[in-house]
Amino acid sequence: MLNSGADIIEKQLSEIMSEYTLVSENISLPKEFSSGTVSWSSSNEQVISSDGKVFTTGEDVKVLLTAEISAN
Repeated sequence: MLNSGADIIEKQLSEIMSEYTLVSENISLPKEFSSGTVSWSSSNEQVISSDGKVFTTGEDVKVLLTAEISAN
């Protein structure tokens, strides 16, 4: 059972991000939900920017995207 806006956002983000394990095209990172907002940061902006733009390097590179969630 989901108890708070943060729980709902976490579930929604989990569903969205489960489809992205290996990417070669831009990805859609949500900025807001009905119950809050999301700010993104990337561990390597030269490969995947914080707004989801993907820059191919010709090799596989691990990048960590971090979501900061603010519940309404």
